[in-house]
Amino acid sequence: MEYRGMPLSWIDFYKDGFRYVRKEIGLNITDEDIDQSYEVLKDYNPRIHDREIEYSSEIIFSEATAHWKGNFILVGTKTEKVDSVLFCEAF
Repeated sequence: MEYRGMPLSWIDFYKDGFRYVRKEIGLNITDEDIDQSYEVLKDYNPRIHDREIEYSSEIIFSEATAHWKGNFILVGTKTEKVDSVLFCEAF
């Protein structure tokens, strides 16, 4: 399968995805929080780090947002903050 015009690694889209989430739901997270989330996603990227286990998006995004204020869980295709904030799909 080939995605024409798309890079093999989507790492260049990670920070923009987190910025989109921050803007759309008004999260009070800093650029440093986004940098930390970026590093977590980068660590899970199989184009950068070989891995033998396939991790679910629940695990990856839970870890990537663990340092954000609030609790996040993945519900179907959307992640929702247990308290009150909706985490929209940006990736």
